[in-house]
Amino acid sequence: MNAAQKLATDLEQVLSGQVAVRDIIARQGEYSAVSKGVFANLEHYDADSDLRVKDSCYRTMQDGEMAKLVQLLRIGSADCVLERITFLQATELNGF
Repeated sequence: MNAAQKLATDLEQVLSGQVAVRDIIARQGEYSAVSKGVFANLEHYDADSDLRVKDSCYRTMQDGEMAKLVQLLRIGSADCVLERITFLQATELNGF
């Protein structure tokens, strides 16, 4: 399994509540082929955990963005596409 596929699998566990995103960020060396920009954006997702608890619409948006990132990792998208998932707003991408 390559680094992007492993990260996709681990991020699915974040969405299901099995793993904390901060644990994945701490192990980013395991995903060395994945852009550092992706991890900077995951740090934003981690920092917003309190907002996701308070605001169900924001949680839905961010979790939707996480699912989008998982799909993009699975299909081998370029770093410049992966880095567009910032968790600040819903990202418009063709086919997603």
